[in-house]
Amino acid sequence: MFAWDLSNRGGSLSFGFVDVNRPTITLRRTVVVYNDSDKPVQFNVQPTFRYGDDQASGIVSVSAPSTLTVGAGRQRTFRVQLTIDAAKMGQWTLNSGSQGGNGNLLNAHEIDGYLNLVDASGNTANNIHMAWHVLPRLSDNVVANRTTVNFNSTVEGLPAGTLQLRNRGAGTAFVDTYELIGTSENLSQSDKGQAPVIDLKAVGVATFPGELAGCDGSFVMQVAISSYYRQSHATGQGLFNVDLDIDRDGVYDFEIYNYDRSTTTVRDGRNVAWAYNLRTGLQSAFFFTGHSMEASNYVLTVCSEQITDEANGIVPAIGAPMNVRVWAQEVQLANAMTDMIDGMVIVPLGERYGAMVNDIAPGATETLTVIDFGATANTSKGVLLFLDGARGAARSGATSGNEALLISAP
Repeated sequence: MFAWDLSNRGGSLSFGFVDVNRPTITLRRTVVVYNDSDKPVQFNVQPTFRYGDDQASGIVSVSAPSTLTVGAGRQRTFRVQLTIDAAKMGQWTLNSGSQGGNGNLLNAHEIDGYLNLVDASGNTANNIHMAWHVLPRLSDNVVANRTTVNFNSTVEGLPAGTLQLRNRGAGTAFVDTYELIGTSENLSQSDKGQAPVIDLKAVGVATFPGELAGCDGSFVMQVAISSYYRQSHATGQGLFNVDLDIDRDGVYDFEIYNYDRSTTTVRDGRNVAWAYNLRTGLQSAFFFTGHSMEASNYVLTVCSEQITDEANGIVPAIGAPMNVRVWAQEVQLANAMTDMIDGMVIVPLGERYGAMVNDIAPGATETLTVIDFGATANTSKGVLLFLDGARGAARSGATSGNEALLISAP
């Protein structure tokens, strides 16, 4: 007796990772059963769960025909339906940073079991057991009524404009805001079997006084990078690099990049933002990479002392512009740069555009307010919204292809 998934001829039913962005998600697979004996066999079809708490949660229900008869030397198909109830799901707690090496945490989100086909005559030699599993994440799906802000009002005497953001998803959107400083077009992907193009979409920045993040230096800087395609883990096929020419002499001084916390061949699993001195080769990592797993957004955070080299006269300061480029790197096959956004300038605590918005509950609409603080040397293009922010240990999921919103300023 044999059974397999019609879609991939595998011996298990993998429903994979699922963005649960509607109240109910229904997934289906077709199972093929082949009877290689010379007698017909009637099976009782019994979907089961691996763990009782997964079944008791009610998040997932599995249905299939109760019986199936397969003639001698024949094959039959039947459909298995898996239904996910968003109302019974909790918040996502996986990430590539602080929990990047915590495999046990997967048990809190993955739901699995067995599809048992039991010979009704009692002949256990004919019984078939097919594993099934699904990894659902409660996800938002936020849309803006416009993609350009009009500064037709004021906030405390400063030019301001508003947009409406509506969450059509099933999960609350944790919205993080950055100043948009660079964008890139969607590049063509390589042929099957070739190294993929790690494709940049947008770059944003947020800077704050260093004391707010426990830094010894004067400021902390977050570089927000959005790509067009997801990675399951930030320590994956694509890495992101931020080159800083702090004294603007045409020579890059530091590189910020995301990588595993361990620099040896034994990996830690947690992804961090490294600040690498391009002159001395010294580097440091104070913060985990912001990445939700199975996501296309990344946040790299550094303190100003991490990008300081006093011996060589490299001292970043509040209000002093630095030249910036961001490039993506494919590291598993070609180990090559695949995309770049160049010509950007960051002024610490000198962002022109700031934005304010509440987190957005499912079905709700919130007002995004954008304020123009006045032109600086920043390459200010508008605001960049990440829709999968962190609130404590939890992160919101965002629908694939809609994990970041770019709002341009005139």
